[in-house]
Amino acid sequence: MSIEDAFTREVIEDTDTNVGAEEEAELREVIHQIYASNQFDVPNKPEEDIAVLCFVAGRAYQALTKPTGVQITMSEPMLEGYLEFLVQRGER
Repeated sequence: MSIEDAFTREVIEDTDTNVGAEEEAELREVIHQIYASNQFDVPNKPEEDIAVLCFVAGRAYQALTKPTGVQITMSEPMLEGYLEFLVQRGER
């Protein structure tokens, strides 16, 4: 996937990386803090929106390009047995 693709609505929706209302408010506050700490003028709405989009697109890009791992589902007894195995293995 290209970086440009990460800015599309489809990719953002497919990766479920968009920000919700509460998270968006927090993000916008951080954007204001960054502007203030760098002594920039308070961002106007379009500048804020672009910053939010860049954040979301970055999350989407990362979600699609990060290495994937193997997920293993274990019951609690299986997990306990596996942890016990690891402890015993570490004692050798």
